[in-house]
Amino acid sequence: MEKTEYAPTKVDYVRSYLPVPEMEPEAIRKAAELINGAERPLVLVGQGVELGEAQQELRAFIEKAGMPAGCTLLGLSALPTNHPLNKGMLGMHGNLGPNINTNKCDVLIAVGMRFDDRVTGNLATYAKQAKVIHFDIDPAEVNKNVKVDVAVLGDCKETLASVTKLLKKNTHTEWIDSFKEYEKVEEEKVIRPELHPATNSLSMGEVVRAVSDATHHEAVSVTDVGQNQMISARYFKYTKERSIITRRLGTMGFGLPAAIGATFGAPERTVCVFMGDGGLQMNIQELGTIMEQKAPVKIICLNNNYLGNVRQWQAMFSTVAIRLPRC
Repeated sequence: MEKTEYAPTKVDYVRSYLPVPEMEPEAIRKAAELINGAERPLVLVGQGVELGEAQQELRAFIEKAGMPAGCTLLGLSALPTNHPLNKGMLGMHGNLGPNINTNKCDVLIAVGMRFDDRVTGNLATYAKQAKVIHFDIDPAEVNKNVKVDVAVLGDCKETLASVTKLLKKNTHTEWIDSFKEYEKVEEEKVIRPELHPATNSLSMGEVVRAVSDATHHEAVSVTDVGQNQMISARYFKYTKERSIITRRLGTMGFGLPAAIGATFGAPERTVCVFMGDGGLQMNIQELGTIMEQKAPVKIICLNNNYLGNVRQWQAMFSTVAIRLPRC
């Protein structure tokens, strides 16, 4: 070990994580050029829109160019459910139209989402026909799963507004009308039987929609993990921003403590948590916290007498399906 003299110097640059990358005018121009030339554009809306508080910028973006949009699970409340350009949820548990038309669009525009496997499915067959534009604040997400043609880095509240200024007014009426056929099929074969079951027993979707109606579609929807999560995401309606709190890493038991936190974060709003019988048991001790803090959490337990999602995946994807006993 040797001694040396130390003299402090001014450091102009520290290699570190850059929270907000600098917006590149050339990327803005290329993105606008691709969108203006598109005949069948489709926008994928992720949670980044909510985190960036860019909901109004998103609406201006899709409305000016007349572009239909699909939302990821965590991006569902970035766009009101009843907005005419909102075509529903993306991915394996999502709606028919946006999933099929992902492989028919000519320009795919991802905003604040990461192309996870629940949305894309097999990457080898995902939107190979489309030019891809990716708006994201994190450079590490770009080209990670899906190779893109234009990467628009930066805060989407700023980048969306910048691209919107360069867009031409458009409607894409024929392209938007193409979703109607899929909506009709899904309504008849999936949605109507779920909301109006032929049996005397309640369906999960029926319960979720009744809760949504009772809260005038203005509540914060918190979900646990499992079938309760996917059904509540599909059948709850969103009219306000930042209205869904959920988890994508399979953490059963997440819902109850998350709902308690939501009552502190948004004390002026009704907070409803949808849980399965399995997830409720995993953090049932949090009922004590609810009593102690007087947290006004509305608990909706969707008891299907199974670890429903586990059983579903075993039946659909395992070579040997394990039959779980009814409790």
